Amino acid sequence: MVSYNSERFIGEAIMSALNQTYFDFELIIVDDNSKDNTWQIIDSYTDGRIKRYRNEVNIGEYANRNKAISLARGEYLIFIDADDVVYSNGLEFMMQFVANYSDCAMIIARPWHEKIIYPKRITPHQFYSFEYLGRGICGINFTKVLFKTSALQKDIPFTFNVKLGDYYIQLKLARNYNSVIIPDAATWWRRNNGQASEKLLKDAALYTMHCLWIQLEMLKHEKCPFTQIEIEAALTNLYSGFLRILIKQMMRLRISVAWKLIMQYPVPVKYWFSILKKVKRNYPENYSGSNPMHD
Repeated sequence: MVSYNSERFIGEAIMSALNQTYFDFELIIVDDNSKDNTWQIIDSYTDGRIKRYRNEVNIGEYANRNKAISLARGEYLIFIDADDVVYSNGLEFMMQFVANYSDCAMIIARPWHEKIIYPKRITPHQFYSFEYLGRGICGINFTKVLFKTSALQKDIPFTFNVKLGDYYIQLKLARNYNSVIIPDAATWWRRNNGQASEKLLKDAALYTMHCLWIQLEMLKHEKCPFTQIEIEAALTNLYSGFLRILIKQMMRLRISVAWKLIMQYPVPVKYWFSILKKVKRNYPENYSGSNPMHD
C-alpha cells in the first residue's frame, strides 16, 4: 500500500486488507511523506502484520512503488492503494490459483469475456496478440493483478517517466512469463477526482500519448514475442489509432495538443496511410461464445 495525503480513505483501505479470510500475509505501507494526517492514521494500527515506512522526503509515486516492491518478503504481492478496497475473501480467492499456475508471473482478474473460460493460462505471444491485435487482456489497474514478487524484484520495474505504470509493468512481465486470467471478484478500485490516473483517463490525447510510448517501447525490445510480420501489423494498428486521435484533436481545434503529439511521436512515412486501412483488432478470431478458449 503506497500513500500520499490519503487521510480520507486510508483507514478503510487498511481495514479491508486486515479483515481477510486469508491470514498469512504482511501489509507493507510506504507513506511518501504525507502532509496531512495519513501517517498518524497508519501509526494508530497495532496489527503485527503491518510493516510501516515513512519517507523522509517525497520521492513520487513510482519511486515509492519501487521501494514497496523491494521491501516485500512474500512470494506474491498486490497493490491495494490507500483509497482502494480488497473484499474480505479477496486474497483467499486469488491465492487459490497459485498452486496450479506457479509458472505465471501475474494472476490477472478480468471482467467476463465471451471468448474465454477462466482460469486461462496466457503465453507471452498470446498476451501480446490480445494487446496489439485484439481488444486487450491487461488488468485494468494495480488492484486487479497479483504479481509474483521474484519477477518484480528481478528488475525493479518503474522508471520516472512512466505515467501508466500498471499497463507498463504488465506488458513488461508478459513478454518474459506466462500469465493467468481469472474472474474479477477480489478487489474494488476507487476512482477519485485529482488522481493521476483519473486525469489521464479524462484526456484522450494524453492517455494515447503515454500508451503509445509504452507500446512502442515494448515492440522494440529484443524479447518481444512477435515475429517481424506481427510487429508490422501491430505498428499499423498503433499508428492508425494515433492518427485518428490527431484528427479528432484538430477537428476540436486543439491544434497545440495535436502539434505536441506529432512532435513527440512523429509517424514514420510508411505508416502515414495506415489510417485508411481497416484496423485488425479481432484476436482471437477463431474463438467465440460457443467455442471459447480454455485450459
